[in-house]
Amino acid sequence: AAVRVHDVRAVRVITLNRPDKLNAIDIPLRLELADAIETADGASSVRAIVLTGAGKAFCAGGDIASMQRMEKEPALERAHLAQRVIRAIWSTPKPVVAAVEGSAFGAGAALAIACDRVIAASDARFATTFTSVGLAGDMGTFVSLPARVGNARARQMMMLPSPMGADEALRIGLIDAVVAPGAAATVALADATRLA
Repeated sequence: AAVRVHDVRAVRVITLNRPDKLNAIDIPLRLELADAIETADGASSVRAIVLTGAGKAFCAGGDIASMQRMEKEPALERAHLAQRVIRAIWSTPKPVVAAVEGSAFGAGAALAIACDRVIAASDARFATTFTSVGLAGDMGTFVSLPARVGNARARQMMMLPSPMGADEALRIGLIDAVVAPGAAATVALADATRLA
């Protein structure tokens, strides 16, 4: 499965599970992730959600290998699938906590910052590098990024992106807490349990 799900008491832990691809988002992962969040939203036993990645990265972004030039209709359909994941995070009243280890690049950064709280390991890296591969920001970036860092900084991060470490991300408000490497999921679970 591209997504793993398990419960720790009232917290549903949703794990992106393509570690060999650094959890890059392709269509199957997109669908499974949206399903998992929507299911957690609908489950009365679940009171908070943790979103994390298997292996050494949170999410390296969209899976470039799964992309190609396409006509307007299939391109729109693909964009709507990406929206569905973010809409699920934004529309659930249950708090969603992201636990970031390693890289959160492009759509991976967007996925993390769509969450209500972002916990990152001190050696995590964030980048809004959509333009580097000729893409516009997706996964809600144009809403979530300015909401977190302000319009002026968001504009610069989208136009002239460069990766940043966790300390800088915390300083500008992109993330909410920095923890020791390897501890992001544990701390996120503790926070989610408190929220639950």
